Amino acid sequence: MLCVGVASAERHFDILAALHGHHKKKHAASNDPTGMLGTIMAQTQQGLALAERHHEKAVKSARDELETALGKQGDALATAIHEYDTTVAKALSGFEAVKNATDALLQKHEKETESSMSWNSAATAEQAHLSAHISAAERELRKDNRKRGSSVREAISSAKLNVEDGVDNLGLKLGDISDLVQHAQDKFSGEQDTESAGGLAAFVQSKIEVAADLKSADAALMAAKTNADSTIEAAKKRLANVMDKVQKDMAVTTKSINEDLVAAQKVELKQVRGSTSNVATPSSLRHHKKH
Repeated sequence: MLCVGVASAERHFDILAALHGHHKKKHAASNDPTGMLGTIMAQTQQGLALAERHHEKAVKSARDELETALGKQGDALATAIHEYDTTVAKALSGFEAVKNATDALLQKHEKETESSMSWNSAATAEQAHLSAHISAAERELRKDNRKRGSSVREAISSAKLNVEDGVDNLGLKLGDISDLVQHAQDKFSGEQDTESAGGLAAFVQSKIEVAADLKSADAALMAAKTNADSTIEAAKKRLANVMDKVQKDMAVTTKSINEDLVAAQKVELKQVRGSTSNVATPSSLRHHKKH
């Protein structure tokens, strides 16, 4: 009986030790995968929230930078297109003014020839020659004025495409940027307020001096045509240079924005990964991974 009692007491003592074995309970808790998983999830959520705030800030900064760049390029294109249209209008008005003055001189000489009682074949031939040049100048002016309108519309269309293509690769990273693009395009998409070539020609004509003889007037008309052509060609080149510069500048800007966003993404990834890097992996999970 004594032995049994001792055995019972020992068994009772073992039970109490098991119930009050705090060091064993603590050891078990430290290896509880459920509790550790909850800690990991909580810290991961915290890291994700931090990364999201960082991402939102990076996107806002990128959109602000893009908006500034688009506004600047829109202004540059608007100025270039307006200057092109103004230059062409003035060149054509100068040509038209010389043509009108030459036509008026021709009509004066024709009346003088008609009023004279003698036939002057040389004078008549000279008048016919100049009349043909004036008619050709009128056809050229009509064609050039049509081309002026179409070239401005073409310039606006090309500028719109340049703006859209320049930022197309940022749409997926910055969200909807159509409002930023539209605002830039509105700067140069409106009707040009340049005065018509005909209206300018009337003013220019009052300022020019026309040679008294038909031969000199004919030469001046041809020179006016050549000058108008060279002026318009130079204006086209200046406009093309501005468009090219805008395209290159936008490429530099979008590249910079992309690089900044990539750098921001790396920071955000580190924030997410770093949120759980200090959490010890339970031994049971480590054992499980090995198998």
